[in-house]
Amino acid sequence: MRYLLIFLVLVTFSNLSIAQDQDRPAHGEGSVNLTAKPTTVPIATSEQLPTSQGTKTPLEAFIDLVTQKNWPTARVIRKNLAEHYQDNAQFSYFSGIIFEYDKDYPSAIAAFTQALAINPYYHEARLALSRTYLLNNDIDNALVTIDQVAFFEPPKTVQQDADDFLKSIEELRNARSMQSNLLLHLGYGWTNNTDIDPTIAQSLLGPIINNPIESPQDSSYFLTSIGNSWRVPNSLTSYDQYTLAIKNKAFTKEAAQDLTVIDGRMLSFRQYAQRRYFLPLAASWTWKDHQPWQVDIEAALGQQQNFWGPIWAGFNAGSNISIATNTDNYTVTQLFATLNTDITEQQRHHNFQISYITNMIAGEDNKHQQWQGVITQYALTWQLTSNFSIGTSIEQQFQYHPKQDPTYGDKRQDQLTGIDLSAQWQVGSHIQLKTLLDWQWNNSNIADYESSDFEITQSVKFSF
Repeated sequence: MRYLLIFLVLVTFSNLSIAQDQDRPAHGEGSVNLTAKPTTVPIATSEQLPTSQGTKTPLEAFIDLVTQKNWPTARVIRKNLAEHYQDNAQFSYFSGIIFEYDKDYPSAIAAFTQALAINPYYHEARLALSRTYLLNNDIDNALVTIDQVAFFEPPKTVQQDADDFLKSIEELRNARSMQSNLLLHLGYGWTNNTDIDPTIAQSLLGPIINNPIESPQDSSYFLTSIGNSWRVPNSLTSYDQYTLAIKNKAFTKEAAQDLTVIDGRMLSFRQYAQRRYFLPLAASWTWKDHQPWQVDIEAALGQQQNFWGPIWAGFNAGSNISIATNTDNYTVTQLFATLNTDITEQQRHHNFQISYITNMIAGEDNKHQQWQGVITQYALTWQLTSNFSIGTSIEQQFQYHPKQDPTYGDKRQDQLTGIDLSAQWQVGSHIQLKTLLDWQWNNSNIADYESSDFEITQSVKFSF
C-alpha cells in the first residue's frame, strides 16, 4: 500500500513545474562561477531497469524528475525512496545530482561515491564525483578521480569527456600559481577647479573637498601611473592580491599644484559554497607640488551571502584616515557602511551599492567641515565576446554639512555625480588593454565649491 501511494504521488507531481526553480540556472549551466568552467557531464546512466508495459517504476519516475530539472518534487521523492533504494547505483547517482545542484557538495560526494561502490563501471558517476571534488575546492581528489576513468574501459565518448575535463582541471591548477601583472596607465583630463581634488589615490569614497576657492582655476592635466600587482590563489575561489603603484597628476597651468602618490593595496578574498568574505586594506602617501601633503590609511571588512542562484548580497564597513603631513592640510577621518548586491546573468554582471559615510575633521572647533553623506552606485560589466567586454557605472553622492559654513554662513549641501564608460580587450594570454572615460560634477548650494572634471585614460596590463 505504501508504494502504491508513492506511485500516485509521482504520477501527480511529475508534470508539475515550480516557476522559481525553472528560472534558476540548471545543473552545469553556470550555477557556480569558477576560473574555468568544467566540462558539463550529461545526466545519463550506465544501468537500465526493466519497466512494466506503459508504466514507470518509482525509480524511473524519480530519474525523470531529475532529468527534467523539477528539483522541488525530486527532493521530496528522493526522501521517500531513500530507504528502499539505498543500495541502487542509479538512485545514489541522481541523488548526487540533486545535492550538487543545491551546492551541498559533501553530500553529493558521498552519493557519487556510494554509486561507484555499488557499480565501479558507472562512468557518469565517476565524472560527476571528479567535478564535485573540483567544485568543493579539492583539486587533488578531482585529479585522482578523473584519472581512474581509464582503468574501467570506458566508451570512447566517455574517455573523451574525461580527457577534456582533465585538461580543464590542469588549467585551473596552473591558475593557482602566483600571477604577476605589470600595470601602465596614461591619461588626459580637464577640471574647472584645480584645488578641489586633493589626491589621486583610488579611494572608494571620492574627493574630500576642504576649502572654498576664491579664484577657481581651470586646467587640463596628464595622468601617468606605473605599478605591479600580485595575485596569490589560496584555492580555486579564494586569493590574496597585492598592488603597488606610483601615480602622477601634472597640470598644464603653472599655478596649479601637481600631485604624486605612492599607493599600496591588499585584498583578501575568500569564497565558499554560500558565502564570500572581503578584507581590503590600503595605504598611500601624497605629495602636492613636491611637498608632503597627507598619508591615507583605509581598511574595511565585507561579507556576501548567496541568496538564490546568481544573486549575492551583503555589506561592508570600514574607515579611511587621512593624516595631514603639511600645515596647510587637515587630518580627516571617514567612517562608512555599505549594502551591496551582485547579480550575474547571461554574460552580464550587475553591482548595486548604497553607502552611508560620515566625515570628521580633527582639531576643528567650529566643526564646519564635518558632514554626512549617502552614496548610491550601479555598475554593469558585459562580456560581449571571450576577449572583449564593456562597462559602465553611475554614482550619485549627497553630502550634508550640519554646521553653517564660516565663510558663507549657509549650511553647505553638495551633490556629486559620476559616470564611467569603459572597454576592455584581451590581446592574447598576456596583454590586456582598457580604455576609460570618466565624468564628474559637483553641484553645491555654495558656488565656490562646485567643480566638473573629465578624464580619458588608456591602461595596459602585462600578465606573467
